[in-house]
Amino acid sequence: MASLIDFLVPKLYAQESDAISQPTFGEITAGTGSTTTSSVLLNWENPTVRVGDKFKVRVEVKTGDLKVSEYKIVITYNKDFLSVVDKDPSSPGTQITMLDTLLTVADPSTDNIASEGRISVTAAAASGTDYQVNKEVIEIEFQAQSIGTSKIQVATAVDGTRLTRLNGQPIAFNVNEVNVSIAQAIAQNPDPQPEPTTPTTPTQPTPTPVQETPVAVIPNTGISDNPSFMLSVALGIGFIFTGFSLVWGKFKKQK
Repeated sequence: MASLIDFLVPKLYAQESDAISQPTFGEITAGTGSTTTSSVLLNWENPTVRVGDKFKVRVEVKTGDLKVSEYKIVITYNKDFLSVVDKDPSSPGTQITMLDTLLTVADPSTDNIASEGRISVTAAAASGTDYQVNKEVIEIEFQAQSIGTSKIQVATAVDGTRLTRLNGQPIAFNVNEVNVSIAQAIAQNPDPQPEPTTPTTPTQPTPTPVQETPVAVIPNTGISDNPSFMLSVALGIGFIFTGFSLVWGKFKKQK
């Protein structure tokens, strides 16, 4: 009898599910699935870096359509080649710059720390709220310390970077890294010597020629008081008178 029932009504066995199975009515984006488009990326301008130079790296978080209530960003670097510039001297430790205003740091001395080649920043939204995050959230200023190459990367190992939803579930994300090549600093001459100058012979001033004003000589027409001069005048008058008398006498004889 049992065999007849089994023949007429065959048994149906459910198919075992796996991690990538999806229902036939559409895809569901799971909190930890591989279909998420979230990312935590490092952005920088890749400048020419020399020992002593400072440069900035920004961390961009993209959650797409998903919302998060907290994120923890962990960045690692080689402390033998790079150091972090402190942006909040009023707080203990070394802090970086927060660009996000929706998710904030509760305590800079514990939730925004850079030390021993590791930067850890934890920021959260107000209780009971979550947001889509698609922007640059932090800025790190590094200073090159020695010649070499240092890798800056987003850490994803245990106690590393984490994007957390309001229900406490993390979401998956992609990351990147950058390699910083540090060259030798340009040598500066601390006491530059002045360039030698060729001595020049002092120029003697050229004298300005004095223009002489011509003096007009006016003839002396005055009568001199010299006795010899007076005698000459008298003789001259005598000769004129004698000549006049002779001419006059001759004129009378002709008549």
